[in-house]
Amino acid sequence: MLETITVFGHIGVSIFFVLSGFVIGHTTPEKFTDEEAKKYILRRLIRLYPIYLFAIFFSCLFLKNSLNAKDILGNIFFMQGWTAPVFSSNIPMWSLHYEFFFYLIFLFVWRFKLNIKNAIVFCLCCAILSNYIPFHPLKILGYFTLWLGGYGCLKILITLI
Repeated sequence: MLETITVFGHIGVSIFFVLSGFVIGHTTPEKFTDEEAKKYILRRLIRLYPIYLFAIFFSCLFLKNSLNAKDILGNIFFMQGWTAPVFSSNIPMWSLHYEFFFYLIFLFVWRFKLNIKNAIVFCLCCAILSNYIPFHPLKILGYFTLWLGGYGCLKILITLI
């Protein structure tokens, strides 16, 4: 039963990543400017960080015996799964680490107007390599394939309308 729930959880997170890319594409202006980039970063932080800190606080309440400063700081700065473990009392927080890095990577995609098809192929290659090379940024870029897929779907829909 737990295995089934875990599978559905990963499917749900994958759908969330696709939807996130779609929504960011819809809410972000086409033209990159420093001012728009600052607004984008501020909106992303306001949307994610307050509830994230709240979740960390409550996760810490349930992990009193196994807490250390490095793990808490690692989670506060979205480094879980990389330099700090995901809190066992709140396993879904692993996905927020990825979402945070997707927001940062998107700045690069947006700023340099990267070809989305080429970026998706590159990220798919990273996803494959991440199965053989234990290098966390490859895993982040691998999951970014889903996020870019949502962003790319929006761009296709816009051209059809």
